[in-house]
Amino acid sequence: MRPVFQVEQINLERHEAKYVVPANQLPEIREFIQPFCVPDPNAKGDIPEYTLTTLQLDSPDMTLYRAWRDNLVNRFKLRIRGYEGGEEGGSVFVEVKRKIKGVVEKTRCMMPRSCIGGERFGRA
Repeated sequence: MRPVFQVEQINLERHEAKYVVPANQLPEIREFIQPFCVPDPNAKGDIPEYTLTTLQLDSPDMTLYRAWRDNLVNRFKLRIRGYEGGEEGGSVFVEVKRKIKGVVEKTRCMMPRSCIGGERFGRA
């Protein structure tokens, strides 16, 4: 029996910005953004969290890493992501994440963990 793959195309035109936030500001930030957020169904605990394992894929000469390091305007990442627990359980996502002129687009395919050697990926 062949595994079933589910492709999920995410076509959001978004600009990403990352910030370092002092820990003492987190409760106030969480309270402020709460009306605009949907809880992640995979997260567990009083402060919801989960374990994420990411395997970045690249060429032998690290072409994709060098594109990121050199801050090229147009670049992409190839990665495999696994989330411990939650609704997806034994699944992983094979992803292509592109950044074109500052706009981020992501395509991913969900597949059983066993298709990529799941006994080794994301398992202690």
